Order: sequence, then structure tokens, then C-alpha cells
Amino acid sequence: MLQSYLDLYAGRQADAERHLDAVLSKRPNDSTALYYLAEFAFARNDFTRASNLYRRLHAVDPARPDIDMKAQRALLLAMQGLLQDAATAASANRLQDAERLYRQALSLAPDEATLHGDLAAVLTRQGKQDEAKAELLRQDRKSTRLNS
Repeated sequence: MLQSYLDLYAGRQADAERHLDAVLSKRPNDSTALYYLAEFAFARNDFTRASNLYRRLHAVDPARPDIDMKAQRALLLAMQGLLQDAATAASANRLQDAERLYRQALSLAPDEATLHGDLAAVLTRQGKQDEAKAELLRQDRKSTRLNS
């Protein structure tokens, strides 16, 4: 951890991140490493990584209200980027990219019914009928749960 601080204060952010990742691999719940890595990811607009790191940090240290707000903001920005990129990929007929992006979005918001429908549409266009039907069933179950 000390080397991470030395790198950080010497202006070597990439080295600091690498050392913090090493700390996290040994101690997955290290709140300091989680915090700095989340902040670095957010600063470089890697909102998906920032969201995941902030959520992990919030689980480790739920007494920090600032982390919950940062996690929510990172999640919203990550979703916005993923959905814009997925829609662009789908309209450009880059269906594998669209599928990957919708699946990524679903990993962040698995209960979002419309995402299952969007993924089903892409799967249908790819000829993956069985997977599309499964996603439509998930969409229906998620929608039903919201309306009950």
C-alpha cells in the first residue's frame, strides 16, 4: 500500500493503480484500494468499473453516504454509455457488439425489464431464437413483478 501512495504523490497514477490492483488481489475488501481505484476509474470515465468498485466499497463500508451517491452516479453514467453504444452498434448492424453491450448493461441492472427486451431484439436479428425467447420471458417476469 505504501508504494501506491508514493506513486500517487509522485504523479505516477498508472503505477499507483497497478499497485492498488495488487493490494486488492491480496485483500479484496481493502477499502482504501477500492476507494482510490474507483476514483481513478471515474476520473477517466470508466463508469462501469467505477460503479463496480464503488458498490464493493459500499458493501465493505456502508457507513459512508458519499460512496452510495458516487456509486449511483457511476451506475447511471455507465448505463447511459452502454445503452448509447449498444443502440449505435445495433443500428450499424454490429449485432455481436450490441449483444455484448446489452449483456454488460444487464450485469449492472439485471432487473431492468426493458434491457431484456432490447437484448431479445438483437438476438432475434442474429437468428438466436431460443435465446431471444428466454430474454422475452425474463422481460415478462420482470415487468409482471413491477406491476404487481
